[in-house]
Amino acid sequence: MRQSLERFPNLTKGAEVHLASDNKPKRTPGLVELTYMPAIGRITLMITKPDAAFGSATTSVVTRIFLELLKEEDVEYAFADVKDRVSSAAIPVTYRTKYATFPHRRCLGWMSYVPKVVTKEQLPLAADIIPAKGGSIIVAVNEPFDLANKEHIKRANQIEMDMNDLGLLAVTDPTF
Repeated sequence: MRQSLERFPNLTKGAEVHLASDNKPKRTPGLVELTYMPAIGRITLMITKPDAAFGSATTSVVTRIFLELLKEEDVEYAFADVKDRVSSAAIPVTYRTKYATFPHRRCLGWMSYVPKVVTKEQLPLAADIIPAKGGSIIVAVNEPFDLANKEHIKRANQIEMDMNDLGLLAVTDPTF
């Protein structure tokens, strides 16, 4: 992203590019939407119903996407949030907004990239830790993360507490 900002110094307000993998309806399983906002240093990749599209390969697909993005950009942090309808909410919720352990810190979600090498000994509850460019991808569960599954939420919360103890979850709201 830094290179893009250097190439376009006059875009002080920024620009946004939104790409979709095809022109199918928005709720088609496997539809990929990429939003790139270099002015604020954000890339958002949304996959509609990945479990319906990729089945048991879903976790592998998402981790491979992480690894590819890490090849292209200098990334400080990335995480796979999950958005879904749960019986206790009238509207769809995300892991980040409803279930994250620390509302004022970054979170793990289904999986996250941190710019430090982390070992299984440091985070024994993680389902997987994948070496990545400049750091590690920490995976909470090796199946599609389900907000209705209390064990998924509990596992992610426990790992977040361990990650916080290791200094891996930066503060996002210092006024908290």
